[in-house]
Amino acid sequence: MKSPAARGRQGKVTNSNNPNTAATPPRQQFAASPIKAPIPAEAPKDLQVWIEKDALLGVIEGICTEWRVPHFACRGNNSESLQYQAGKRFEEYLDEGLTPIILHLGDHDPNGIDMTRDNRDRLAMFARQSIEVRRLALNMDQVERYGPPPNFAKETDTRYAAYVEQFGTTECWELDALAPTVIAELVRAEVEALIDRNAWDAAKAEERRNRSLRLGP
Repeated sequence: MKSPAARGRQGKVTNSNNPNTAATPPRQQFAASPIKAPIPAEAPKDLQVWIEKDALLGVIEGICTEWRVPHFACRGNNSESLQYQAGKRFEEYLDEGLTPIILHLGDHDPNGIDMTRDNRDRLAMFARQSIEVRRLALNMDQVERYGPPPNFAKETDTRYAAYVEQFGTTECWELDALAPTVIAELVRAEVEALIDRNAWDAAKAEERRNRSLRLGP
């Protein structure tokens, strides 16, 4: 199911380490947004991008700002309290008829692979419904296509054996070994595929009309 741009929701692009500040901007913050471009009031609040590392926030900021998609750095596995708050917020979205979608980007190593599952399982537990968590990167097909330099997975990691069994290798790869342009384009392609462009364009046109009425002749 697509994440429509026209569902009467307001989104706020946030560089954050808290998925809940990214997901639940107060309405008064919308007008104070530093973004200068016209932003439709009906933005896809139910779509978010979660990335493993702080250092990569700047890589995805442009595309997320363009489409007003909330985004934040997980810094590993989210704490129980943050995951609980996010799950409860997504439960509210589901009750309102929205479809939360998380685009997750992480390292291709035992912990980074398991992080996607952990997000999916704990969000579903707290939301009391399934939450779609799409692993956008780093995936094995991307490793094979772009050839980032490998490392050796940590044998001390409790997920090591399962990782080796699943992928047939003891090698692992870091997300930030991909070129920033590649990461940004992966996010762009997925976000734009989820946006209802007709609804988005209509919302922008309506916003321009409203701005003209406020400013007057």
